[in-house]
Amino acid sequence: MRIILLLLSFTISLNAFGQPKAQQSLEKDFVSEYCNCLEKFASAEPDKILYNVTETCIRNFFNSKGKELEQIVNERDWGTSSTLSDYEKGKAVGKEMIYNTIDDLVKDCKFYRKTLSEYKTILMDQLKITKESAANSIAEFKGKEEMVKDEKSKATYFTLLAIMYEFVGNKKEALNAYDRSLETYPTTQAKGLRLLLKRE
Repeated sequence: MRIILLLLSFTISLNAFGQPKAQQSLEKDFVSEYCNCLEKFASAEPDKILYNVTETCIRNFFNSKGKELEQIVNERDWGTSSTLSDYEKGKAVGKEMIYNTIDDLVKDCKFYRKTLSEYKTILMDQLKITKESAANSIAEFKGKEEMVKDEKSKATYFTLLAIMYEFVGNKKEALNAYDRSLETYPTTQAKGLRLLLKRE
């Protein structure tokens, strides 16, 4: 359940805002510092599951860059109808920044790629799905799509389906399921997992 909640906590809508240079610079810093943070954990505790420290590394970065993030939030045009609190605005910008950096993280950070691989394994272990049982699980799972109503849950549903397709070696269907997840409600996990699969 914790994994599902983490998946939902790092989601972002497609309502992207204009991106100032300060945000682009902060995103570049994020890629470097986040990857370095994961590397430190991996070096200090080689047997530790890196996925479990991703939230810590993200929090560390944004805590250390509070002034820069606040400046970006204050310079952004939120529109006159925005009812978001300052905290909610900061959270929205942070999520957008993370989402924007996924391509670079998958390309340049082997430790981030490791967290994605671990995430798949943890999720399948939680669902008690093995490579041998994945085909049966797909057939059973596909029949439940209509039971999932809200966008976030449906995106999670398609991400899980994509991972099961990966388990049975069906890359084409896995990519299609990731695409459906991203079309429904984009998440950093679905985007990262899709990019990771494309690299393989």
